[in-house]
Amino acid sequence: NVIYLESPVGTGYSYKDDKKYHNTDVSTAEDNHLVMEAFFEKYPNLKKNPFYITGESYAGIYIPMLAQQIFVKNSTINLKGVAIGNGYLDLGTLGGQHSIDMELGHGFVTTDSYEKKIENCCECKTGEVQHGCDFSKPVNATKVEIEESGGDNPYNMYDDCGASVAYAKLYNKYYAKASNRSPMSLTSNDNYDCPHNGYTDWLNLPEVRTALHVRSDDKHVWDDCGGPYSDFGRDQHSTVTELLDKYKIGKLVIFNGNFDTVCDHIANHRFVDSLNLKKEGYFTSWKDTEGRIGGFVQHYEKNLSFVLVRGAGHMVPHDKPEAALQLLKNVSIVPHRQSVLAANEDEIKSLPGLSEPINFKQYSGYLDITEGKHYFYWFVESQKDPGNAPVVLWLNGGPGCSSLFGNLGENGPFRVNSDGKTLVLNPHSWNKVANVIYLESPVGTGYSYKDDEKYHNTDVSTAEDNHLVMEAFFEKYPNLKKNPFYITGESYAGIYIPMLAQQIFAKNSTINLKGVAIGNGYLDLGTLRGQHSVDMKLGHGFVTTDSYEKKIENCCECKTGEVQHGCDFSVNVTM
Repeated sequence: NVIYLESPVGTGYSYKDDKKYHNTDVSTAEDNHLVMEAFFEKYPNLKKNPFYITGESYAGIYIPMLAQQIFVKNSTINLKGVAIGNGYLDLGTLGGQHSIDMELGHGFVTTDSYEKKIENCCECKTGEVQHGCDFSKPVNATKVEIEESGGDNPYNMYDDCGASVAYAKLYNKYYAKASNRSPMSLTSNDNYDCPHNGYTDWLNLPEVRTALHVRSDDKHVWDDCGGPYSDFGRDQHSTVTELLDKYKIGKLVIFNGNFDTVCDHIANHRFVDSLNLKKEGYFTSWKDTEGRIGGFVQHYEKNLSFVLVRGAGHMVPHDKPEAALQLLKNVSIVPHRQSVLAANEDEIKSLPGLSEPINFKQYSGYLDITEGKHYFYWFVESQKDPGNAPVVLWLNGGPGCSSLFGNLGENGPFRVNSDGKTLVLNPHSWNKVANVIYLESPVGTGYSYKDDEKYHNTDVSTAEDNHLVMEAFFEKYPNLKKNPFYITGESYAGIYIPMLAQQIFAKNSTINLKGVAIGNGYLDLGTLRGQHSVDMKLGHGFVTTDSYEKKIENCCECKTGEVQHGCDFSVNVTM
């Protein structure tokens, strides 16, 4: 359910009776809160629904401040999260070094020019690492040239067409001077066959105004932008910090198209970095609704995420609608059934040989980590409340034995019949009560592989890899990260399991590890060559007592009848 609000008052068809407008960041936040209270009063059946605030550009100020108002006023609005697209979040959004960093990255300035600009702006030596140069207040102003965007449209550096006249006026009024750039031309671009903005004409049609219930005595012409505003550019660091720390907002997403030069992605990523929150996982790719790479995402503690939308400018839903739709799903839908970043493509729609219906979802594919390593996993959701059920990792041993045997031959939901073609359901599957992951580890086992095919696995490297793989898993399925996590397995997993658990604790991971279970585990060298092996044979009647005592005597040089438990048959005296 989507609400499009013309705010602040004086924007579009929104109006004030006395026509005296004095909008500020604070008054806009207060008004927007009152408007939303009025909305839910008009539509009370929706008040229980999860509520999210989204928008772009200067809404980078509107959104956090509205969310803050909802919490401060102890509103009953069910606010769950916010998503800010290409947001104006602080004054550094416009005047910082990020703008020229971005132009360097896109090849719009030479490396020599870049270094000279940095040196003249900051009085730093060429080659020094600098990220904080403020081009709106350069040290040597006469030596710092005005920065220009990469094309005719600063809102999308690869768009051959200029922005609309309304947006050009807005840019010239608020952004050009603050970012030390030339104003935009207000004439149309005659060099290209640029599309006309049809919605301005359409929204001014009398029949459309009537259909939308615009007041009949309103004769002014509707336009994109230009609503009156008296205050500009309130820094959002403290507001965002309060939303995360004090109010513990469910989700706070900052997303950026990477072709925007007005509120660019480097500025907003540095805004996120300045919050000094711990990263969760890696900056990894995600897929749009068509299965293409939509961009990259970095998650942080306290439910903060930064999302890059590949190939979009200032207005992500306009430039990349498929990516924007997936982004909305990822922000607003927190289901028991995963529909999150990069998970959809891994869903198993059907299995050859399975004729019986199943009541759970399952996923398989690769979890990619460092050094070109790709770990194959098969994940089966719990048949009972998967959103809250514990997450269990199963590891077979070896070393080097596939955990798919554990899935298809031990505790998974399926059994392979002797014909090697058909499957039957396992009534005692562990996914009756838990979400279960079957991981082929170490790399080189089963379908897991390394790009260069150079394998050198050790106990330590396997533990480190398994930890990274589990971080990648919970990055792909973030709605499960709060669930209790258990590591289980058998045989040589007696080494894998404790060392993986140790890695999780040593790295201060946010994985919610609650326990481990080691079955028939290889735990030390004595597991293989100790006296227990012959003790066990005696207990089962597979050796005579006389033979047993002679073996002990010959192994340990002890007298017959003496109690011995530590004989090492791998270094025995005589057998």
